Amino acid sequence: MPKRLLIAGAVLLAGAAVAETVFRDGFEHGFEPAWKLPDAGKEVRRELSEKAFSGNQAAKVTVVSNPERKFNRWPDLLLSDYIPAKQGNYILTGRIRFPEGFGASCGVAFYDQDKKRINGNAFFYGSKPASADWMPFRVKAGAYSEATRYVRIRISAPCWSSEVFLLDDLQLDFQPAVQEPPPWQPQYKLKKGDPLTVADVMGPDGIVYPDFSRAGVRNGLMERPRRELKLRDFGGRPGQECYDALTRAIAALPPEGGVIRFGEGVYRLGRFVRVTRDGVVLRGAGRSRTRILFDYDAGENGVDLYRVAGSRLKPGGHIHIYARPEGLREIRLTANGREIRRYRRSMHSGNESLITAQLPGDLPEGPVRFRAVAVYENEERSAEAAAVIDRKNGISFPARRPSGAILFHGAEPDAVPIRLAKDGKRGDRRVTLEQSGHGLRAGEIIAIHAPATERWQRLTRNACNWGLYRNYLAEVTGVEGADVEFDMPLRIDFPVIDGSTVQRRKMIRGCGVEDMSLEMKNNFWVTLVGFENAVDCWARNVAVYKCGRHPIYARNAKNCAILDCEFDDSFYHGVGGTAYAGWEVAYDCLMDNVTTRNLRHAPLVQWSAAGNVVRNSRFYGCDAHWHSGWTNENLFENCLIVSDTLERGGSGHALLATAPEDGSHGPNGPRNVVWNCDLYSLKDGVSLGGMNENWIFAYNRFRVKQGGGFLLGSASFDHIIRGNTFILEDGKSPLLLYKTSDSGGIELEDNRICGGTALASGLGKPQVDRNNRLLPRDAPAPRPTPPVPSLYEWQKQHSRNGQRE
Repeated sequence: MPKRLLIAGAVLLAGAAVAETVFRDGFEHGFEPAWKLPDAGKEVRRELSEKAFSGNQAAKVTVVSNPERKFNRWPDLLLSDYIPAKQGNYILTGRIRFPEGFGASCGVAFYDQDKKRINGNAFFYGSKPASADWMPFRVKAGAYSEATRYVRIRISAPCWSSEVFLLDDLQLDFQPAVQEPPPWQPQYKLKKGDPLTVADVMGPDGIVYPDFSRAGVRNGLMERPRRELKLRDFGGRPGQECYDALTRAIAALPPEGGVIRFGEGVYRLGRFVRVTRDGVVLRGAGRSRTRILFDYDAGENGVDLYRVAGSRLKPGGHIHIYARPEGLREIRLTANGREIRRYRRSMHSGNESLITAQLPGDLPEGPVRFRAVAVYENEERSAEAAAVIDRKNGISFPARRPSGAILFHGAEPDAVPIRLAKDGKRGDRRVTLEQSGHGLRAGEIIAIHAPATERWQRLTRNACNWGLYRNYLAEVTGVEGADVEFDMPLRIDFPVIDGSTVQRRKMIRGCGVEDMSLEMKNNFWVTLVGFENAVDCWARNVAVYKCGRHPIYARNAKNCAILDCEFDDSFYHGVGGTAYAGWEVAYDCLMDNVTTRNLRHAPLVQWSAAGNVVRNSRFYGCDAHWHSGWTNENLFENCLIVSDTLERGGSGHALLATAPEDGSHGPNGPRNVVWNCDLYSLKDGVSLGGMNENWIFAYNRFRVKQGGGFLLGSASFDHIIRGNTFILEDGKSPLLLYKTSDSGGIELEDNRICGGTALASGLGKPQVDRNNRLLPRDAPAPRPTPPVPSLYEWQKQHSRNGQRE
C-alpha cells in the first residue's frame, strides 16, 4: 500500500456499497503538496520525524505554551489540500502519539464549490492518553449538505498549553449515506401498553417519562427546628474577620448540629472554611442585610504557604501552596533546598493556582524551611516559611486543595468496592453482591458504579478516557445476605461484564446556607459555597455577586437543593470547568427559582448526573449544558434560557450535549427531558452531540437567530419532539439537521415551525411526522400550553399504580 494517495478530481462511485479511499498519506514525501502549513504563530513548529509508526517518517508538531494568547487559541496546524467530495459519510483514521501533553484535534471540514466551509467534525484528544505509544483514532463525519464539493483534513491543537504530538498513516474514506441502526438495542422509548419499570412514569400526555418526583431535600429536613447560636456570642462582628468566631461557633453546636446566626452587616472571611460535621446551617438576616466578603489574598508577594509557618507537620502529610493566578505558569516547592513538588499548568488547569504537596516520608524530624516559587511569564515570586517535622505529633493539612471558600465536605471514599454478582438492571431497587459479609446497613449511602471499560468505550465511541459515566448514589433500605435494597430504582444498567460495583460512602448530611449574600474580592479559582460528598444539603435565598469558579455547587451529592437564589458573574470564564450553575456527580437534586447572569454554562449537569430537576429559573447570557459523562434522566422545566452572547465561553446554542468525539467530556446518556421552557439562542436551538437515546422535548418555545431547531450528531436516536414552537429567524434553516445517517426513530408531533424551510434535511429523516406545521416567519408564536403546568409537581401527586413513597 503506498504511503501517499491523492485522488485529485476523483470520481466517487454513487452506488458504492463499500468504502472508497480518497486520501492516504504517511508523510514519506514530506508535507508538500498534500499539506498546507497555516501561519499559527511563533509558538508552533512543524517538522518530520524518523519516529514513525510505519515507514520512515511521521509528522511532528510542537506547540509552546502561551496562556496569554487571546486570538485563535485553537489554531489549525496542518491542513490538507482540497479533496473532491460530495454528500455522504467520511471516515478519517490514523495514528497519533503524545510524547508531551494530550491536546490535539484530528478531523475534517466540508466546503461548497466556492470553498466556503459548510460543516465538519473532529476527534478531540482532550484527556490524558491511555498509552504513550502510537494510538489509533477514527472519526466519522457526515457531509450532510448537497452543496458539498470539497473536504479537507484539519489538525489543530490548543495554544495555551505545551503539546507535542506525532501523526502517521492518515486515511480518509467515503461511504454513501444509508440509514444505520443504533449502536445498541434501544430500551427507553416506551408506549402505553409496554411493560414499565418502577423508574418509568406515564405522563399526563401519554409519554413515558423518568421519575423525577423525589428530587430535592427529603423528609422536611429544611424546616426542622434547630438550636440556634449567634455568631456575635463567639466574637463575630460586622466589619471584622469572622473565621475564628465561625469555627468556634460550629464547634459549640450540639451533636445533632444547629444554626449559626449572622446578624446584619458585612462580615469579612479571609480563610477557607471547611465544615465536616452534620447538621450545620449558616443563616443570615436576609440577602440584602447580611453579606459575607471572602477577601483571602496570597500575601503581599502573591505567594502563600498557607498556614505552614510555625506548624508541626507529619512526614507524608500534606501542605498547601497558593499563588495569584493571572499569568501563572508553574509553582515549585522545596524543603531545606530539596524540591518536593512542581506544578505546571496544562490544557485543563483552568485558573488553578491553589495546589497541595505531599511531604516525603523520609523528611528528618526537626526544623524545616519551605520555599515556594511561583513562575509567571516575566517574573518569579516567592515565599518562605519555617516549620517543624514531627513524626509523632505532627499534623497534615487536607490532601485536596480547597474547592470552596465555605465547603461542606463529607469523607472521601475509602471503602473497598464490592462487585455485583448479577446485572443491575434499569428499574431495579435491589442488587446482589458477590459476597454477603459486606457489612452494609440500612441508612448508609452506597455508590453503584460501572467502569468505563474498553467494551463500553467502543460501544459509545467515547474519546474521553477519564471521568465518571455510569454511577448512582442510593440509600440502603434493607440487607438480606448478599442482596442489598435501596431507596431509588436504577436509571441505567450496571452490567457484571463491565465489573460493576457497590461502595459504601460516608456523606455529610443536613447542612445549609440561608438568607445572605456572598462575594469574592480577589481572583482565586474556588467556589464560594460548595457541597461535596453531601446528602440532603441546601442553599436557600442566597445571592452570589462574584465568584472565583462556581457560585454555589454540589459534587458527589444526593438529594440536595439550591432554592430562591441569585448568581451574577465569575472572575474566570475560560476552559477547565468554571462559571457553572448546576449539578456534578449529583443525583435527585433540585434547583428551583434561581436567576443567573454572566455565567458560562447554566443550567448544567455533568459526570453521571441523573434524576436532577432544574425548574422555574432564569438563565441570562449563557447556554444550558449536558456537559459530560453520560448524564441521564434530568429535567429542565419552565426555565428561561437566553444564550445571546459568546463572550463568556458559551456555545451560542440554547441547549448543548457534548459529543462522543469530545475527548474532554464524552457523550451523554439517555432520556433527558426539556419541558415547557422558553429559549433564545444565537445558533441552532439544540445541539445533540451523539449517543443520546430517547430525549424528550415537549411544549417549549425556541427562538433561534441563525440556524435550525436541532443539530443531530452520531447515534442521536428515538427522541420525542412534541408540542413545541420554533421561530427560526434566518428563514433558511430546517427544524432537524441530521449530521450523520445513524440517528433514527425520531418522532415529530404537533410542532409549529415559523420560518423553517423544511422539517428535516441532511442524512436522515424523522420516523414520525404528525400534525407539524411550517408557517411564515412572522406567524404568531405564543408559548405552548402543556397539559399540566409542571411535570415535576404532577409526578409528585401521581404515580404508576398509585404507588409513591
